[in-house]
Amino acid sequence: MQEALDEFSPRFMADPQLMGGSMSRIYHDSRFSKGKASYENNVGIRFDHESASQEQPGPSVHIRLEPERSSLGVGLCKFGGDGSTLTRIRNAIVADPQAWKRVTRHEGFSEWRFTGESLRRAPEGFDPDHPMIEDLRRKSCMVGVSLKEQEVCNSAFADRLRERLGQAMPFARLASEIVGCK
Repeated sequence: MQEALDEFSPRFMADPQLMGGSMSRIYHDSRFSKGKASYENNVGIRFDHESASQEQPGPSVHIRLEPERSSLGVGLCKFGGDGSTLTRIRNAIVADPQAWKRVTRHEGFSEWRFTGESLRRAPEGFDPDHPMIEDLRRKSCMVGVSLKEQEVCNSAFADRLRERLGQAMPFARLASEIVGCK
């Protein structure tokens, strides 16, 4: 996947380490869980931006492979505890709503959906009547698209992922700029 990622941004890293790398483990410790199944029903793969850290959130690409529920996600999923990253995103939307619309409302992006929860009301300090209020109320900055079984179980799956990533990369680039990842 590193080759495919490099087409869009060489800063997204495919980490081949067995522990702590891009692939999530399919097994888990069931000693303290109610469900005693020792294996996950999905395979998770995550490609983080090279500048992302615990202190500095950065964009990432997520692939979830699971029968009938596979998906591809792009964006920022870790914000840290103080909320400053989310505030920066909201301020950027207010400062330049046209730039936000260009990357979230273009034709190739129509199948992508924002994931995660939203606030019920406008965030503190933001106009409840703002034309972009739906985007301002979001608690995350992550978008996803479902992958059909035929796409995943096809020899051209890597090509399809490249196509899908191409649709979402303008969004990932803008989110990266907003949070200071180059």
